[in-house]
Amino acid sequence: MPKSQVLLFAAFLFLGQPASEAISLEPVLPQDLESRPQLNPAKEENPEWMRPWLQEIGVMIGYGLAHKIFGTRDGRRQYLILNPRWGIFLTGVIGKVPYKGALEFLVEPIAMFQFEPNNRYALGLSALLRYNFWTGSRVTPFFDAGGGVMWTNFGLPDLGSNFNFQLQFGPGLHVHFNRGTALTFQYRFHHISNAETAKPNFSINSSLFLIGITFFLL
Repeated sequence: MPKSQVLLFAAFLFLGQPASEAISLEPVLPQDLESRPQLNPAKEENPEWMRPWLQEIGVMIGYGLAHKIFGTRDGRRQYLILNPRWGIFLTGVIGKVPYKGALEFLVEPIAMFQFEPNNRYALGLSALLRYNFWTGSRVTPFFDAGGGVMWTNFGLPDLGSNFNFQLQFGPGLHVHFNRGTALTFQYRFHHISNAETAKPNFSINSSLFLIGITFFLL
């Protein structure tokens, strides 16, 4: 069949289709793509879980190890950690990459169960500030720091009183399952001392390695 007849036959078939079945040749504009629903909530420019006054609850467990630094005399101390948490976002997403993120206020009880070199325990309460870094992915790094009070019978040779103060800080990250749930990992440097209210006050300085789950109350 001559090429000219083939082209005429193809044009006839195309023009003969109903308008509803015709192939659309209109270009897809960028605004059309932006208007489509996002399938991955973690990639939102302003994630729903990073809005002002949004609350979160969570719990972490972990392991702690004392270090003979900054005055600590007994570096044999080892602990098991239980660390519940309540938090509230103070801002939505602010700043620009790489500092883009949201500020959060946390209240954390903590229980430390020492199993080396003897059985002792500590109970404390802290207030912290946490900055969550926006990455546009399911992984959200953060850094927090804060302090509070602690009652402990850890005792000598480092501490001469049961009532003490605690300071802590460190990095971590959330790995999001969905908008409302994340697996959370964190390292913290943890300091206990009595602020010279009793003798001795050599302090206890430890590394805490934590893992847990976080629920954002959307």
